[in-house]
Amino acid sequence: MTAYGNVTNNWRAYLNAWEASRTETTLTISATGGFAAYNWGFDISSGVSTSITCSHAGGTGSGSGGAWSSYGGWEETQRASGTWTVPRGSTGYYVTIYCTTTNASGYMNGTSSCSATVWVPPINYNKPHNPTNVAASRVSDNKNTLSWSQDGTGMDGLYPWGGFCIDRRVDGGEWSRIASIDSYSTHSYADTTTSPDHSYQYRVSTYGPGGTSGSVSTGVLYNTPSAPSFGSIARKTATIVTVNLHNASKTATGLDVQVSTDGAAWGETSKFADKVTTFDIELGGGTFYLRARNTRGAMASAWSKKSDQVVTICAPKAPALTAPASSAVVSKATENISFTWKHSPIDGSAQTAAQLRYSTNGGTTWTTVDVTGGAQSKSVANAFAVNSTVTWSVRTKGAHADYGPWAGNRVFHVKQVPTVYFSAPASGAVVGEMPIAVALSYSDPSGALANAKLELQHSGSTVWSKDMGNATAATIGAADFLPTNGESYTLKATVRSSSQLQATAVRTIEIDFIEPERAYLSIEPDPDTGHVDITAKIAEDESLATATRIQLFRVYKDSRICIADDTSGGVTITDKYAPLNVDYSYEVVTFAESGSFHTSSFEGRIDTPWWFVYFSDGIARAMWEPAGDIDQGRPNDELVYFDGREWPVLFQTRNKSDERSFSGWVDTQEEADLFGDMSLAAGDKVYKSLKGDVFHCRASAKITPDYEYGENGADISVSITRIDGGDL
Repeated sequence: MTAYGNVTNNWRAYLNAWEASRTETTLTISATGGFAAYNWGFDISSGVSTSITCSHAGGTGSGSGGAWSSYGGWEETQRASGTWTVPRGSTGYYVTIYCTTTNASGYMNGTSSCSATVWVPPINYNKPHNPTNVAASRVSDNKNTLSWSQDGTGMDGLYPWGGFCIDRRVDGGEWSRIASIDSYSTHSYADTTTSPDHSYQYRVSTYGPGGTSGSVSTGVLYNTPSAPSFGSIARKTATIVTVNLHNASKTATGLDVQVSTDGAAWGETSKFADKVTTFDIELGGGTFYLRARNTRGAMASAWSKKSDQVVTICAPKAPALTAPASSAVVSKATENISFTWKHSPIDGSAQTAAQLRYSTNGGTTWTTVDVTGGAQSKSVANAFAVNSTVTWSVRTKGAHADYGPWAGNRVFHVKQVPTVYFSAPASGAVVGEMPIAVALSYSDPSGALANAKLELQHSGSTVWSKDMGNATAATIGAADFLPTNGESYTLKATVRSSSQLQATAVRTIEIDFIEPERAYLSIEPDPDTGHVDITAKIAEDESLATATRIQLFRVYKDSRICIADDTSGGVTITDKYAPLNVDYSYEVVTFAESGSFHTSSFEGRIDTPWWFVYFSDGIARAMWEPAGDIDQGRPNDELVYFDGREWPVLFQTRNKSDERSFSGWVDTQEEADLFGDMSLAAGDKVYKSLKGDVFHCRASAKITPDYEYGENGADISVSITRIDGGDL
């Protein structure tokens, strides 16, 4: 390249720069320069000097002397030259050559400068050398490590390298790049993206400015195989089965199999080579379970889930004996005894034969009965002696040639059913008075009377019963049950022997009582105390039996309370606890000596403005005010929430609560004092409301004097809690 400097006094500097030579890694540049006339003639003998320098290398080319050109000429006079060698790199660049010429000859003095550039092309690098000693190691199912060395020959010359590429293929598939390492000093890598039941192979290459080297591959690494699962299992022979597996493992080279008889304890390991999808195994006879795992060398998968039950052909287990039940009692009157059992195969085969054996001497000698086919029962004539004990057992056969074991012995007893009949009352007896005397006649060759039950039935329903124990006589008194006159009843006796057998007897009787005289009631209610005086009087009638006893009952809603159990005509009974301001009734029952009776009913009612609390020493009463509340409930009920149920479940107890608070007023100090006495009195109390409630309670009162109702009037506030105290 030629360059010229600035023109000064008809001359200028000139420069020629060019590539002189090159190697693979360097470039040599040469340059000449000096004085160039600019349309002028010169003839200078000395005083002209030139200096040439390079931007990328040291050293200066210089020289001096004269200059010449023809008149109006353009001639150039070389005054200096130079040569420089610069390196070639991975990229090309320009080198600048500078030239300065000075004229100090005394004619047309001055200085002129110029520069020129020369291109330094990049090195033509070669691919780096392949890595060496490439190796891979398995650390776990989730980690493999790689290592390698690098051939550094020419690294700082034509074979530079800057890093490594790592490729991987899984299960022999396509290669894929998993890492690029931009460091020539790193010689290892950890792959933590591996997983069980896969194989991995790696290759490593080096890259640099000249490209990428060839790849060096490792061996194949294998991870732990996955577990198989059971497909079908079929009997091949009596004791050998063929097993088909679902085995999708990619790394398995072997199979371990274990056998269990209960699915919990496992036996020795059987080993099979290669990846296995079907195999035969000898089990012997019985019921078995299998489990399997894949292996590769020392690596093994988890054990599979246990197989379904595998049954080979074998003799059955002892059958289950079902009847007669253990220690059962069989009546001698039973013509045939049916023996039943349940076949218990191990291999699933149906019963093909059975043997029944029985003994009457505790198993010293046996009678054996063969049963063919699948029948699981056998009827045997009941030729056993009364009171004999029979021991029996059964064994069965299935598809296997052998019988299974005998079932555990079971025993039953042959007994005579006892006999019973009514010796009293006589058949068709007419009962004209109470009590009714009953007597049984009992006979039992196989035991003794253990229990007897006597029932009195009417129209098919039991109206009275009695457990007689081991007695054979009983009395039905008027206090026990009063039959309806003119009706027919059935006596039924059920007896149970110590042999466990039982018998029954029935007897029909007719009731023909002469009814007693009637009673009527004089009823006098007292609204100031809440009491009722009742006097029963007998209406004499010669056509009727004399009334010897009177019972008195109060009937209200569903309750029938006896207020006088044994009284007579003309006696006055005080009913303290009759309900207030509601309708109820009294029943008066008269009884004859025979036990016959008659019932009459009379209406009752107490109208009063008072409510009462009865206590041990008196009666507290007050008039009602329209204020109060009643709180009733079941305090121990509980709501329980269960997972999976939308609503809670109510657990109820039998407990109930009834708490009441109300007020009233009294007109006198004496009445107010009675509420104070009531609050302090010990024991329970009885509350009678204005609406018919009557019950035992715990009660307390608050007394507030209020002279609006008189000089000694007071407001009364009462709190009561109902308690259990029995009928009133």
